[in-house]
Amino acid sequence: MTSASGSALSGQGVSLGHPRVGAGVDTIFIVPGSHLDIGYTDTPSRVREARVRHIEDALRAARKDPDFHWFEEGGWSFDAWLQRYGRDEKRLTAVRELLRSGRFGVGATWLSPHAAAFPQALGFLTVHLDELDRRFGYRQSVAVLNDPPSYPEALADALAAHGVRYLLVGANMFLSRPFPGELVRTPFWWETARGNRLLVYIDPDGPTAGYDKWGLGPRCAQIINPTRFPRKRGDMGTMEDGIRAGLGGVPSTYKATIVQQSLDNWDTECAQELSGAVRAWNRRGELPQLVIAQPEVYFRNIEERYGRELPVRRGEWGGEWDQIRATAPVWTWRLREAARNLAADAPRDARAALATTLDHNLAIGPGRDGMTERECRTGIQEAADIYRRAVRLASGPQALTTEPPDPALAASLLSAVWTPVIPSGFVVRLRSGPPWIAPFVGAKAPVLAVAITTGERSGHLAVRTVIDRRTLAEGNLVIEVPLRGPPGNFRLAPARSPDAIAGRWLTGEPAFVVAPDSLQVIGSSFSLHVTSATVFSWTLLRDEHDADVTWLQGLVSIQSRGCILEGRRRTPLTFEVLHPGEPARLVVQLDISVLR
Repeated sequence: MTSASGSALSGQGVSLGHPRVGAGVDTIFIVPGSHLDIGYTDTPSRVREARVRHIEDALRAARKDPDFHWFEEGGWSFDAWLQRYGRDEKRLTAVRELLRSGRFGVGATWLSPHAAAFPQALGFLTVHLDELDRRFGYRQSVAVLNDPPSYPEALADALAAHGVRYLLVGANMFLSRPFPGELVRTPFWWETARGNRLLVYIDPDGPTAGYDKWGLGPRCAQIINPTRFPRKRGDMGTMEDGIRAGLGGVPSTYKATIVQQSLDNWDTECAQELSGAVRAWNRRGELPQLVIAQPEVYFRNIEERYGRELPVRRGEWGGEWDQIRATAPVWTWRLREAARNLAADAPRDARAALATTLDHNLAIGPGRDGMTERECRTGIQEAADIYRRAVRLASGPQALTTEPPDPALAASLLSAVWTPVIPSGFVVRLRSGPPWIAPFVGAKAPVLAVAITTGERSGHLAVRTVIDRRTLAEGNLVIEVPLRGPPGNFRLAPARSPDAIAGRWLTGEPAFVVAPDSLQVIGSSFSLHVTSATVFSWTLLRDEHDADVTWLQGLVSIQSRGCILEGRRRTPLTFEVLHPGEPARLVVQLDISVLR
């Protein structure tokens, strides 16, 4: 993007006589910064280099402009800068002063994670906070989580345990149903089943809302979204149109709101424009006034003014993007085992390495569409190297090739306890087909001719099968267990989430449930407990021939066969290249018990 000076704004075609642009809100807090994607816009190593460079750019911009602010969303990025410049006392002093003055900030989480798939690792997401406190006298109270549209309730508990009080979510809704209106663009207390509270603000317009919807700053908005913000409206007209549109979606209950001006692995150019644009707007003396600030300024303002009046919401939220980790089910298991092995006081490098694997882009498999083949291969290999380092530091080198235990299972007839549970004449099955979100494959996906062993073991129904992933077509592989009863008789919950078990979901019951430790199937006449080392995403599917049969569908794996390159060309790659370190021979086991 071409640099744009923010020292003056054109105002052609705009009347400046309005006392306020939007009713209700008198202050808009704007958070300029960058959304962290490790490996989405580029390979992880090149993202790391770019983030160091852009933090340097932010420090230079702050020296030139006393109104310039910058928020680095993930601790991973600032840690990369510290690795490069941690011995430069001049730079450290400058950062210390900017942190204390509130002109530079670092988020309370290492990154925006796949959190529901890794419950044992959630405490490591704040690995950098103690060091920031020790070296800079800076303790962040706000976690800013962008892109994934849901996070497990256990993450709220983990954040609260490490002193985090506020949560700002810029949700990416391109695959998601809309949130309930009472949860978006308005603050609320999220209270967990354990009694912890976070003050939350969810923006369904995501971290890009500042320029994409609100016209802030105007010249960036005109370049990035010319349809919404034509240049003929001028800079002030762009802001007036955008602010009016933005406020149209904000409830008038509270006098302040917050918006991010951010994009994937972004540089500082739009943030540099923003300060001049805000000065010009505020000189008009009209409401709302614009304040460039760190996110905690908004939250503290809201808590001081309205803390006791804010609504309290309770419920599980889930992990709507986490199912993508099924591209590497055994690596996902290894990472969870590594988290179990890693003590809270383990060496800092081990905790940081494990936290890095949680990034919402680091599922082993092809990167974003449009990469070159070299970029695709490099990105896959670097993600695998990040996994390997975390497992090696936590569990030792021998853990790099370990696989889940595979106890022998002898086929046997099921006892009478299963008669009310499993409909007669139905068997457990594997199916593979084009990927869906929920169900994971549709009703027309074919049943695979693969041997599946079922039998009772210690009163539990055990299921075992083996699949060679090299033989699978591209798409999703699912395992399905038949249940007696129509879909309306059942609901699903992670077995460690009391709120989900009670049917309390923050944004409504999800289409599928991520339950890596164990799943609870809650039925009208029976309930089940389901565990698996590698299957962690579950949904329900009505049998297309029998309305009284419901299939419990588990996502076994997501299969890739190549990268989509520039110009939409596809290059075929082998399983070993696409899923390095993942065993091609995948053993799938389920353990199912009836809850008494």
